[in-house]
Amino acid sequence: MTNYMPAARFISERMQINILRWKGEELIPVQMVSGGAFLPEGDFLREIVSAARKDTPVFMMIGENVCVICFDSPDGVFLMGPAGLMFTEGVNGALHFYKMEGPGIVPDRMVLPPEVVRCALLLFNTVNGTDVSETECLRKNFRVDEVEENIMRKATDEQYLNRENQRKHTPYDQEMRIRQAIAEGDAEALPEIWREPVSGELGMTAKDPVRNGKNLAVVNVAIMSRAAIRGGVPAEDAMTIADSYIRQIEELKNMMILEPMIQDMQIRFANMVAEGKSAARSKGQENRTVSACKVYISHHLHEKMTVREIARAVGVHPNYLSSMFLKTEGVSMYQYILDQKLRLTKNLLRYTRQPCSEIASTLGFSSQSHLGQFFKKKTGMTMMEYRNYS
Repeated sequence: MTNYMPAARFISERMQINILRWKGEELIPVQMVSGGAFLPEGDFLREIVSAARKDTPVFMMIGENVCVICFDSPDGVFLMGPAGLMFTEGVNGALHFYKMEGPGIVPDRMVLPPEVVRCALLLFNTVNGTDVSETECLRKNFRVDEVEENIMRKATDEQYLNRENQRKHTPYDQEMRIRQAIAEGDAEALPEIWREPVSGELGMTAKDPVRNGKNLAVVNVAIMSRAAIRGGVPAEDAMTIADSYIRQIEELKNMMILEPMIQDMQIRFANMVAEGKSAARSKGQENRTVSACKVYISHHLHEKMTVREIARAVGVHPNYLSSMFLKTEGVSMYQYILDQKLRLTKNLLRYTRQPCSEIASTLGFSSQSHLGQFFKKKTGMTMMEYRNYS
């Protein structure tokens, strides 16, 4: 059998959970967290052991907010836990539930941290020499087939009612025109598309109209951010902005501003595409290596970077990369990195209350004073002046 101890040690330390093995009517500690006291016994132990399977780890919900993981193997039944749930709401969604004494609920809508699933699979696959996937594991633990059947039943019913009542969704071709305008960076075309007469009705994704409006807005943000990426906006930039819009939608109290907010979002993405296309035209076709270099810089702005590190990451010689970058961008790589850090500093000052000292530390400056001198030289303002007046 494969030596599973390194994996068990890694999982126990990372997740702060205990790992035990039941074999021959004996519960054997495999890897215990310091001070850990997960030693099931009696009916509780029998319930866990009887739930163990050989084809997948089993996630057994315990009471309201924790679970234990178990699986069978040639070396006995392995038990891992307790692992915390991120939240639960009551009714019935887990296949395995052990109700503790006293009042309790059966979890339905729960968030089991993905790392718990991955660590359970790591130990299961190591012990058994298998390659069970996350999807397969979750499908066997939770009622996915029932959910899928329920979705299709409701969709069939709704299609029938829509045909009977001659109801249709809003036209798909209008959405396509908006996506095309964003991908082409044509912000001026958007107001004309919005003014088009629209037949049909918005989809119903929730019974509550506020929740329904927010759901549709979130979908719109996701779709339009992908249109911007197709138009050349760096994926990380587009997705980060999309995440910010979605969080704002979730926090929205005044639903009257939802539609203008979505329109502003579409214009913002279109303008980002236009700016990128304009920059590309002024510099000529950008070299793929330089593009990879800029992506690396974008992902590591919170670190101190050297040309040698960047060159190693994109697979070229440092001198070659420096020369190519200067020729393509018109500035040295060092200056480009400083410009990107300046842009990020402005955003942090404008949109967050993060202390200047923390911004300096986050962006790899030796001190707040160092960042302050650089910022004033570039903008003519101190960081606090920029924060107060921007």
